[in-house]
Amino acid sequence: MKDYQLKFLIKRIFVVMLVLLIPSMTSAGYFGVGVYLSSEPDGDKTNIANSMSDLGISITRTTINYSTNIDWSPFDTAINLTGDRGIENLILLHIEGSVPSVDQWGDFVATVASHYSGKIVGYEIMNEADNYISGSDYASYLWRSYDKIKQYDSGAKVVVSGLTARGEATSFWDGIYSGGAWDKFDALGLHPYRDSAPEVVAYNIGDFVTSLNIAANTINKYGGGKKIWLTEFGVQSSTVGETNQANYLARSYLMAKSVSSIEKVMMYRYRDGDGWGMVKSDLSHKSLYNLYKNTIKQFDTSGTAERIYVYDTESIDNFDSVSGWGTNASSNGWATLSGTSGYSGNGLKVDFNFNSSSGYILMEKIKSLSGNPAGLGIWAKGPTTSSVLKLRIKDNNNETFQFDLGKVNTDWTYYKFDFSNDSAKTSWGGNGSIDYPIKFDSIVYDCQGGTWNGTLYLDDVVSIKDAADLYAYKLGSKLAYWKLSGEKTTTACGKSLTFYEEPQITTVDSCSTSSLSSSSSSSSSSSSNSSSTPSEVRSISKEKSKITFDKDKAKADGSESITVSISLRTSADAIVKSSKIALEVSGSNNTVSSATLVNKDHYEAKITSTKAEEKEIKVKIGSWELGSVKATFTAGDFSLAKSTFTIDKSLLTLGDTVKATFNPTDANGNEVSTPTWQLVATPVDNAEVTQGVDAGIKNAIVLFNASGRYELSVLVGTDKLEQKNLVVYAKQKNIDYTKLDPNKIINLSSKNQEAINLTGYAKEEFGLNFTDLEGVSDTDKIVVKIESDPVYSWLNKSADLTYQGSIELPSEVGNHKITIYKEDLSGNITVLKEGTINILTKTTTNNLWLILIICGVVLMIGTGIYWYLVKKGKVKNIFAKKYYQ
Repeated sequence: MKDYQLKFLIKRIFVVMLVLLIPSMTSAGYFGVGVYLSSEPDGDKTNIANSMSDLGISITRTTINYSTNIDWSPFDTAINLTGDRGIENLILLHIEGSVPSVDQWGDFVATVASHYSGKIVGYEIMNEADNYISGSDYASYLWRSYDKIKQYDSGAKVVVSGLTARGEATSFWDGIYSGGAWDKFDALGLHPYRDSAPEVVAYNIGDFVTSLNIAANTINKYGGGKKIWLTEFGVQSSTVGETNQANYLARSYLMAKSVSSIEKVMMYRYRDGDGWGMVKSDLSHKSLYNLYKNTIKQFDTSGTAERIYVYDTESIDNFDSVSGWGTNASSNGWATLSGTSGYSGNGLKVDFNFNSSSGYILMEKIKSLSGNPAGLGIWAKGPTTSSVLKLRIKDNNNETFQFDLGKVNTDWTYYKFDFSNDSAKTSWGGNGSIDYPIKFDSIVYDCQGGTWNGTLYLDDVVSIKDAADLYAYKLGSKLAYWKLSGEKTTTACGKSLTFYEEPQITTVDSCSTSSLSSSSSSSSSSSSNSSSTPSEVRSISKEKSKITFDKDKAKADGSESITVSISLRTSADAIVKSSKIALEVSGSNNTVSSATLVNKDHYEAKITSTKAEEKEIKVKIGSWELGSVKATFTAGDFSLAKSTFTIDKSLLTLGDTVKATFNPTDANGNEVSTPTWQLVATPVDNAEVTQGVDAGIKNAIVLFNASGRYELSVLVGTDKLEQKNLVVYAKQKNIDYTKLDPNKIINLSSKNQEAINLTGYAKEEFGLNFTDLEGVSDTDKIVVKIESDPVYSWLNKSADLTYQGSIELPSEVGNHKITIYKEDLSGNITVLKEGTINILTKTTTNNLWLILIICGVVLMIGTGIYWYLVKKGKVKNIFAKKYYQ
């Protein structure tokens, strides 16, 4: 063999080996960025491609618009530059302008797929198509696309048009299923844009992971087996700043890896356009560039990340029993509660049934929470629906706070609400700020137009003691961790870590994901934060040392104290002195003094509290525990000023009852024995109060016999606590609008300023149809009030932004003022429409005949009397005189 032949053979072998090795060296990844290299200036394309390689981008996106005459040059250059660097390409087949026919679209898809056969990882069929086509119509285009792509580029994936992650997306996907094209794609596209941090629980969409599960739940609903590709998401640095943009998007990438069906994750843009990119328009790096390269990329590997919970919690209920939970306060729905297997151990099964799209199930169980909790958490799973899971608390001023957790996943998922950082919260009855101590109140499942019946599963509802904004995700041996706001050092997976807003990644051994716990200290009061272990501990004998107190009970009024005595002794009963004595007292609202040496032989410390409860008092020398005792702080004297009473509803219909609950407390809000009290309803004539008269009974029931406004108040002796205002509405009639005279349907709209001007007869019935009503919650009433009529009526919600009902006109003739207004649970009124009703006198045909008959009878009687008088000569016959003349 000649030398040149040998060299040629070696070169061929090297090339073959290189071709075989490249796939293993550039195995497919999961994270990417929409670079859109084909639209970049020719002079920048190579530099950008090199930067993509430097970053470690695994996949990018290229857009080809629908055309019958494609210029391939810019696309070929882009796909070759990225493909040579081991970067996968997703082609977005896009429409600008009018939508072509299915046949025209199919030809376009076939042309692109055949041109790039074997070079493309996937094709996305249109961009946010729900903006210009229905799901059922889209199904035909998807079907044709799938068949053409699998014919010409069989190894490529077919991705459904990316949609923004909102509830309406499910209707589009349902249309694909009903259109018969559910088997004609490999992955759902998703664009989960947010304008806030990904951890923040926002209205309707929850946090970032919850918004991703909107797609995952739909996949599960139709049999599973599909994947999800995030083909766009992002936040603008021009809106939140470069640092926040970097942190928000980095944390979004990491959180996305916890959803098992997520296969590809791509942020919207590489190069800045209105602040979306990770590099500026001049290609200089923004904060996100290095964070992606050094941190995010470490999670770009196979597997699903596990959420690690690193905060300390206190159980509210683990549902080992379902006793104590009530659903009486539900509205337009009912539920049956029973025990079942839960996420861990036993759980709660909720078989629900709504009879209105505005209904909700309220599962109530009042429980005082110790300390100052930072948030709440619960495990849940349920049907695919737009219904929303919520939790409620009441604070020290009896103000109610409601926290929206979002839509429930079909698999067991942990839902958490951070009081300080999450935004989906409402409150009523107070100042809008949580005043501690607080009580857990209830779990709410709000229909919001979703599935009307089904089964919800719940488990392990907890309060989060501290730092509810700590996040950690484990993927293999890598642990990503961060804090939503500020910084905190704690222990996770056996390592002491400092959590910052910028995510960090470290290597860890195995750690538990099943329990919510941390090594941070529990909510307790302490006179010292020392954690050292003094040398004198070695000489202290627990058997010889003593812990005593002057009394085991004291009033929780902040002034009466319990004095704890600590005598430190050796095994030989010699006195030991220490400057490291500290007391830890369980519970809340405690004040602990420093331990002071008394008579040179023992230490004393005083404890006061304003929280009535049994408390465990631990005595420590540094971190070493000497022992503990228990004492009880009892409630003080009854204080009417600090007591409260509640009613279960403030807007109701005639025949409904209201449950009033009196909550007597001392001056510090501790529950005391119930004194003799009386519930008074004003006006008294139309209200029936049923209440026990003995002390100890907390509840009273009120039945109203007439519509109108009422006041409820509590009297203890002659002292009045407070009053609650409520409105009782007349029962509304269900109107069949198809049977009404069109002239008797009054159409109103909030979009115009026209006043109501109605003319009719007494007791005549009219239908009302009020459209375009925005900003009305499910608990608001749309009220119709005629000034001269004591009846309060309301309109029922019949469709989105539309309310319907009827009125009966007053019996009094003349002009009457009519007002339509919105009233919320707190009694706040917003006038929507005003006007005048003119009541006319109605003359019927029967009345006319009666008048004619009476006139005829009178005429006949008068004529008879006249002729009788003529005959007798009493009057002249005027008719005869005229005749003879």
